[in-house]
Amino acid sequence: MTWFSRLAFVSLWVFVFTIPSEKAIEVPGFGTLSKLAGFVAIGFGLLAVLMERRVRLPAGFHKAMVLFGLWCGLTLTWTVARDVSVGLEFTYFRLNTLLQLFAMVLLIWQFTGTENLTHSLLYAYVLGTLVPAANTAYNFLAGHMSLYYERYSLANTEPNDLALALALSLPMSYYLILRGKGILRILCVAQMLAACVTVLLTASRAGSIATLAALSIVVWTARELTPTLRAGVIVAAGLLIAAALVFVPLTSWKRLATSGSAITEGTLNSRTVIWKGGWENFEQSPFLGIGAGAYPDGMEHLFGHTKTSENFTPVAHNTFLSVLVETGVIGFSLFAAMLATLVAYVSRLSSPARQMWFTVLAVWTIGVMALTWEDRKPTWLIFSLIAAHQAAGLSMPIPVARREARRTNRPEFRGWEETISSCR
Repeated sequence: MTWFSRLAFVSLWVFVFTIPSEKAIEVPGFGTLSKLAGFVAIGFGLLAVLMERRVRLPAGFHKAMVLFGLWCGLTLTWTVARDVSVGLEFTYFRLNTLLQLFAMVLLIWQFTGTENLTHSLLYAYVLGTLVPAANTAYNFLAGHMSLYYERYSLANTEPNDLALALALSLPMSYYLILRGKGILRILCVAQMLAACVTVLLTASRAGSIATLAALSIVVWTARELTPTLRAGVIVAAGLLIAAALVFVPLTSWKRLATSGSAITEGTLNSRTVIWKGGWENFEQSPFLGIGAGAYPDGMEHLFGHTKTSENFTPVAHNTFLSVLVETGVIGFSLFAAMLATLVAYVSRLSSPARQMWFTVLAVWTIGVMALTWEDRKPTWLIFSLIAAHQAAGLSMPIPVARREARRTNRPEFRGWEETISSCR
């Protein structure tokens, strides 16, 4: 890497570090700190590309993302959100969000060409979650509840969003524990403990289920653990249980205990009503959709408003339903094609990276069943990191592949010798 690429990667690392707490810190006259860090990363990235005159060719995932983004932009021409007073502002905001997300994905693809660089961005996200965890702990100790009844969260952050962002970090952190050593391993262990306790403080039912799915990676990788690591897992589990019993208040446990009844008997905080209304809108325009971001406007006939009322906004609260209703069957097919491409990428990775990313995708799927996350930075961050990690694994130098084959004797490396012989 040249100095320009290194500078671009450092700015990208800082940007990824800010993503877990993206809405918490405001920069006067500009927006959030995460937005500022993103624009700085884009600036240094463009500088590096111009100076080096080198652009990495996109992969299949990026092509599918471009098609999905273009279709989302096209749906704005027939959106049901026709309020003239906010129409132009809304359209600008939606297109600006799509462009920023696409720029982030391209930056990660351009400057994360090796597995070590991919791991570095994993560290950035994992360590970045310590900021909201510490802030949530402070709010709990100081008695500062969030706007949501008897729940604790990061400033300006909905508890369910925070819980899923932390749950996504757990498989990454565990993967880094298996590969790391020294202070980095200790930091990742501390991060996992802090993240789990913070999820309980948010009292997010969907987030807690996603966290259990995230911790299942310990089971999938149990055979690969050394006796020392297995002992460490047992000690960490004991510390987690003790911390949860000591620090998590009774109000959080009571809310989490209602998960079963909320699913079988309740409306999931009016979510089932919103889903039913969304399906009615889908039946009216199944192929083209009602327009990207227009789901709240489609709910006006049910709730009488489309904007935030106290702590409630009638967004889809389900990413898959949101994409289906807003962009129709065509947009949903493009979104599904992206996910299928990512699953194919993960299946080509070696263990334990394969288990880690499959677990992350499972956690994301569980979490977004109750959240609208198709335009959120954590979603596209994990998508772009999967593409980068898979490409870095395929571009492994032959000497490294030989060494790995001799050292591990794992099946995924055995084909290298045959490939090398055939090339000769």
